[in-house]
Amino acid sequence: MSEKTLHFPQDRSVGKLHDLGDISLPSLEEPATALDARGTIVVKEANLLKLEISRDASQDLYFLENLGTEDLTFLELSETLVSDAELEHLRGLAGLSSLSLGRTKITDRGLDHLSALTGLHHLDLRETLITDMGASGLDRFATLHSLDLSFTSVTNATLMSLRNLRELNTLYLNYTPVTDDGVAYLCDLPELVTLGLEGIDILGAGITALSCLKDLHMLLLSHTALDDKHLKFLKFLTGLNELHLEYTRISSSALSELRECRSLEYLYVEGCPIDPVVWDELTRQMQGLTVYT
Repeated sequence: MSEKTLHFPQDRSVGKLHDLGDISLPSLEEPATALDARGTIVVKEANLLKLEISRDASQDLYFLENLGTEDLTFLELSETLVSDAELEHLRGLAGLSSLSLGRTKITDRGLDHLSALTGLHHLDLRETLITDMGASGLDRFATLHSLDLSFTSVTNATLMSLRNLRELNTLYLNYTPVTDDGVAYLCDLPELVTLGLEGIDILGAGITALSCLKDLHMLLLSHTALDDKHLKFLKFLTGLNELHLEYTRISSSALSELRECRSLEYLYVEGCPIDPVVWDELTRQMQGLTVYT
């Protein structure tokens, strides 16, 4: 069986290399092998690899230039000290499928260094310094399946630019300046199954545009000004399985709309001003529904 050789610094570890096995074999179900990312490492050619870079090593990523184009599938840099300039060392990792940069100081300038990673399927930018200017170029990653922009400063302008990501199925915009007026732009993302809109501003009836996302399975609307009159769109989400409404303004009058969610299995309503008896009634009427209060 063919092998591949990865070269890391000999004098120090730069993190952990997780050998996830061959995706085509049952071995992928077994626990990943965690190796110290140091020196020369030889693995099977077909195995998927995830590199989790340490905080110290993240400040100088020159060693990534010694790796082959297809060596890594997953790269984890979340909660590290990585800077915009260091992302230039990722240019040669064209085979990368997943990149996590959450909770770092990365800005729009850093995203410019990622332009060669056109095969990305997962991109985590939560709690970074990304703005609309940088996010407007995310459509270059046409094969993205999952994108997290939570706790960034992106606005409705970014939603307009995301419309070209036709393969996107998971999008988190929690606690961003996005408002319900921008929700209509998401109708151009027919593959969405998971959508996070926690903490956004609901200024009017714009949130009802979510009715266009027929294939949604999970929807997060917690900590918003959502109230009963906004929930009429739920009956159009025929595949909705999980709904988060914690700390919203819904009342017992919302039950009629919730009953329309025939496929709903998990409902989260902690902090809603509703008597628990009401939820007991709803679970009796909707077999298979679990309500978390």
